[in-house]
Amino acid sequence: MVKQATGKMSAECLPLEVSQRLICEAAARAVGRLRAGYKFELFRPAEPIHMMVEFQQPEMAENASLLPGVKRLDGRRIELTTPDMPTAYQSFRVVAMLARS
Repeated sequence: MVKQATGKMSAECLPLEVSQRLICEAAARAVGRLRAGYKFELFRPAEPIHMMVEFQQPEMAENASLLPGVKRLDGRRIELTTPDMPTAYQSFRVVAMLARS
C-alpha cells in the first residue's frame, strides 16, 4: 500500500521513490505469474446490477433521484437497478453528476 486515506481530501503517502519501487515490484510479480501460466478469472457480478448510494446531504439524493429508474430510499439514500455493469457505471456517473447540481 502506497497511501492511506486520513480524511475526505487527505492521505498519508509514502515517498515517491518508495511508491514507484513498490508499484513496479507488484507489477513485475503480476506479469511473472501470468508468464508462468497463472490462470485468473475475471470478476463478473451477477446481473442485473443492484446499487444503493448514500450521499452526504439529502439534497444530493433528491437531485440524483431525478434520473428515471432511481428510487429514493430515505433522506440520503437512493437505489438503482441496471441490466449490466457498463450501464451501472454510466448510471452511477449520471447520478453523481446530478447530485452535485
